[in-house]
Parts: sequence; structure tokens; C-alpha cells
Amino acid sequence: MKRIQECNVLQLLCRFCLDERAAQRKGKPEWVESFLQRTFFSSCAIHEPPKNELNKYCTDCNLSVCRHCIDAGSHAEHKVLQIYRHVYKDVVPLREMEKHIDCSKIQAYKCNKQLVIALNPLPHSGSQTTEEAACDKCKRKLLDPNANRYCSIACKSPESNTREETQAEETEAT
Repeated sequence: MKRIQECNVLQLLCRFCLDERAAQRKGKPEWVESFLQRTFFSSCAIHEPPKNELNKYCTDCNLSVCRHCIDAGSHAEHKVLQIYRHVYKDVVPLREMEKHIDCSKIQAYKCNKQLVIALNPLPHSGSQTTEEAACDKCKRKLLDPNANRYCSIACKSPESNTREETQAEETEAT
């Protein structure tokens, strides 16, 4: 937001600010839905091991990428999100996602000395929770229900299905 204000003072809007302004009008960038459907941490089809796991996401290309894809230079000037694994789920640094979407009311976790948020909810475990202590969409238990209403980005995103819901719909269609 500060950068947009600086550009407005100069009477120019850079590409970054145009993208951010469009995202603010729509509520979220176009790439978010695809991002939530991605599977991370598989091997890159282009690059050989070691360290070829798809643990980054290029928002400009709308692709999962590995560190070698970044090092090769084809994404050098692009916006790239780092994806981490935290307790069997894909997470992204809260600080990075806040640049793109409203992350308020999403349960954050501490991972590698930083706050992260989940892309999609974990499958439900056997224990039930009270309605007040649960995610508004998937009813998964929240650690701090007084401060949060959602367990993941997918649950907060109004039009999105979680990866599991999309897979279930595809199975029903076949």
C-alpha cells in the first residue's frame, strides 16, 4: 500500500502497483485460486535431483517451481513465494501473503522462527469441536478461536474450494 502511495505522488504507477491495485479491487489476485490447487514438494520434471523439489510458486507465471528454475533465471524478476511444510501441510509466510491478500482472521503458526499460514486445511481428525472454536468453512478446530475464524487461505477465500473438495468433485463426476 505504501508503494502505491509513493507511485501516486510521482503520478506514475509501476507494474507492481498496477497489479496490487487490480488485486485490491477484486479482493484477491487472479493466481490465488490456482495456487491453492497446486501440489508442492514433488520433484521438478525439468531439473535433476538433488534439491529439485517444487517448493516455490511464481505468481507471475502461475507455476510451481524448484530452486533450479529460479537459479536458471527464467523467474529472476518475478514474484516468487516460498512454500514450507509444517505438520503435514503446505504453508506460506504470513508476511509474504499479506502483500497479496487479506490474511486477517486466518490461523497463523510458528515455523522456522516466522509466522506462516496454511494453504488448505488438514483432513478432519476424529475429534469434534464446538461451533465457536471451529473454522467458519470446514469446521476444523482453531488454536485461537477468539482471534481467528479460518484455518487456511482456502477456507477464507469465498469462491475457492479446498484441494480436497475439488478432488472429491472430480471423483463424483467420473
